[in-house]
Amino acid sequence: MNTLSEVLSPFEKQVFDLHVTGMNYAEIAKVLDTDSKSTDNALTRIKGKVRKVIDSVAQ
Repeated sequence: MNTLSEVLSPFEKQVFDLHVTGMNYAEIAKVLDTDSKSTDNALTRIKGKVRKVIDSVAQ
């Protein structure tokens, strides 16, 4: 069983940490000096990985 911290890339970890503090996509992109689309893509990947981790714990 993998934990969330084991399955997220370093960039995804940064995006996740900022997102849970309440920042929106544009704010995260500005802090990380990237574009909003990269932030959006990372959050999409994160959501999928969160689902997989939850599913693996639930089994």
